[in-house]
Amino acid sequence: MSINEALSLNAETKAYLLVGAPKIWRGILTERLSDWLATDQPRQSPDLWWQHHESFGIKDSHELIEKESRRSFGGRGRFFVLEIFSMTPEAQNALLKTFEEPASGSHFFLIAPSDEIFLPTLRSRLMILEASHFVAGGSEPAERPFQALAEPFLKLDVVDRMTLIKEQLLKLKAKDRQKSDLVDFVVGLELSLRQRFDATAISTETAQALLALEQCRRYLADPRSANRLILEHLALALPVLV
Repeated sequence: MSINEALSLNAETKAYLLVGAPKIWRGILTERLSDWLATDQPRQSPDLWWQHHESFGIKDSHELIEKESRRSFGGRGRFFVLEIFSMTPEAQNALLKTFEEPASGSHFFLIAPSDEIFLPTLRSRLMILEASHFVAGGSEPAERPFQALAEPFLKLDVVDRMTLIKEQLLKLKAKDRQKSDLVDFVVGLELSLRQRFDATAISTETAQALLALEQCRRYLADPRSANRLILEHLALALPVLV
């Protein structure tokens, strides 16, 4: 299935959970929104509400519900994109009815590093798409410097991995941007491993490495998590590729 087929406007699906690095989904969504809103500048459309939240709380849910109740300006529907690193249970419960029975023409897209940050009751109301299932097809943004570090990282020994972590991966100071870039890096590691091995003959070591990457994506979703400790764990846990 192509990304255009998976990410479409239809009567059955009104709310999507897009799992993976925000940079990947930003590029994909911007392209799709250009088609849906019939404009080369979808981010400037009054029918698009795009927000970034380090932590999404109950007040944010109330604001979303209020904005969702408004009518479309251009007649092509209303689109809500939320980049979320964590979301309180209260905020999720407040949105259950909105995602299950949205107003006519409303479409929701939640971008998150992992689906584990959401309650099962909310996940059941979302169509979940993984970035790693689509980026190999060429739909991702061309410039992803942190993801480009993934392949070299896997070829280094532990000592050199620690140096790369210190000198490149932890250089950024802005917390929200750093989290986003590190999720991008972890997705790159996962893609590199999957592309190296046949899924039908994957080794126990590689399976454990992929599990470690999935866990780290969940940890990065927690704003209280320590980035350095997560990366150092990966430096020790992932196999060295030759």
